[in-house]
Amino acid sequence: MTDDEAQALRDEVRALRAQIDELRRGLDVTLRGGRCRACGGMAVIHSPQVEDMGQYTAHALALKRVNKATIGELEVYLCAQCGLVEWYVKDPQAVADSAHMVPRDPGDPYR
Repeated sequence: MTDDEAQALRDEVRALRAQIDELRRGLDVTLRGGRCRACGGMAVIHSPQVEDMGQYTAHALALKRVNKATIGELEVYLCAQCGLVEWYVKDPQAVADSAHMVPRDPGDPYR
């Protein structure tokens, strides 16, 4: 192989890597998108409501309960192949608008 041929191959590999990176940017790699990022499985189970059992009754699991109202009710997606679970807040804007939630300070190193 000549130096020119080797350089042409390196250039082609570089161009292909750039194409792959571009395609990955638009790819939804979440269970909500229908594919497991851990195992590649496509058998996804969705639980639109997760129950939290109280002393006498069950409630929708949420980030906060205020006077029987829930803020940030949670839903779950599960990969039926490997068991990976992803939790999502159903209405993130309601959480952001709530006076009961405190936004994280970007300068704070703790989560």
